[in-house]
Amino acid sequence: HTAEMYTHLARIIGIGGDREITARAETVANQPSVDAYVKLAAALRTDGHGPDPVGALAVCEAGLAKFPHDPGLLEAAADHATALGRIDQPIALYEAALAGAPVDATVAKKLGALYAERIARLGFGGRPAAAKTALAALEKTTEQQARRGEHAAWTEVEAAAETALGKGMLSQGRLEDAERALTDSIDLAPSADAYETLATIHYKTNRFATANRYASEAIAVAGNDVARRARVERIAGDVARADK
Repeated sequence: HTAEMYTHLARIIGIGGDREITARAETVANQPSVDAYVKLAAALRTDGHGPDPVGALAVCEAGLAKFPHDPGLLEAAADHATALGRIDQPIALYEAALAGAPVDATVAKKLGALYAERIARLGFGGRPAAAKTALAALEKTTEQQARRGEHAAWTEVEAAAETALGKGMLSQGRLEDAERALTDSIDLAPSADAYETLATIHYKTNRFATANRYASEAIAVAGNDVARRARVERIAGDVARADK
């Protein structure tokens, strides 16, 4: 990772690139510090001339070779790894960041989104057992972290993961598993996503009264999500026509 970072630094400094990036690269090379690594990585990621998330992650990884337990650097590395579409790597980085610092609700939600994505990919990919195992791992993490603080944030994280599992189970035709996960999600933290999916399941299985109720709940909590409101209103219309 350090060699990769210095390749990026040599390229940046050698071709007379953006002045801010060049200055930050020289600071890292001459006076390395956590702040210097984080700022250089951020500058690379948001460079208007050519965003470089790979370089940003390489800079953070080189920084972690010197400061392996710094929460801010771990979080920055996780952010850049997430931007590259990775799942397992940023999960491990965010978990390490949380282990070394007070619980941060923002980091918790970032980690939760990644777990939900992992669970969804497994579920939609026809691996329900693996998806359930991933959810169990998340539940263990949320239980441990919630004792340290930000209990509400961790509850939302677990609810989002249950919704992801439910949608994955639905994609495989496992209706009972899907409903169970979605109901558990709502019990933890009601969401428009879970209500909408339950409304769809109940409509397609001719349970029109409960489909209408779930659709109404989805609309109520959708807030300013115009696209979701439109989708759920279509479901409600379909339910009304089918229930005549």
